[in-house]
Amino acid sequence: MPDDSAPLHGHSRRMSHSLAWTQDKLRGLLRQCENGEQVDGLAAVLREVSKLRRLIDMPRPEDSRRDPRMPSRIGTTCIIAGVEIDCAIEDLSIGGAKIILDAPLKPDTLLDLVVPEAGNIRGVVVAVSGNAAHIVFEGLEERQTLAIIDKLEAAYW
Repeated sequence: MPDDSAPLHGHSRRMSHSLAWTQDKLRGLLRQCENGEQVDGLAAVLREVSKLRRLIDMPRPEDSRRDPRMPSRIGTTCIIAGVEIDCAIEDLSIGGAKIILDAPLKPDTLLDLVVPEAGNIRGVVVAVSGNAAHIVFEGLEERQTLAIIDKLEAAYW
C-alpha cells in the first residue's frame, strides 16, 4: 500500500503557512461581520481550518521532533554563564526551541531561555546551524509547560 502521507509531508510547511494566512483572513472577516448567523458560520470554518493546520503541523513518526511546535519570531533573551544575550525564538514546543542569536554557541552549552509568560527555562544546546541554536528544555515546571501549551494553542486560534 503506498504511503499517502509522503506527498503531504513534503509540502506541510507551505500548507501550514497558507492555512495561517487563511485563518488571518477569516479573523478579519469575523471582526467586520455583524450578522449573527454569518459570524457563527465563519467561526465554525475558522475552527475547522485551525484543526486542519494543527493536524498538518503535528510531528510524524519519521520526524525528529516529538512535540507540536509553534513557528514564531518572539524577541527575548537567554542567559549563558551569567551573561544576558538578545535572541529570538523561531520555533517553540514543550520539548525545546530553536533560537536565533548573534553569539557563537556549541552543543552541550547550558542556558536559560526567557520565554514570555513561562519565565526562565533551563535548556541545553543540542545542535547549531549558522546563527541558530536548537535547544532541548530540561526540567520544565508544570506552570511553564502550561504557558507554552497556551502559546501553541493561541498560534492556531
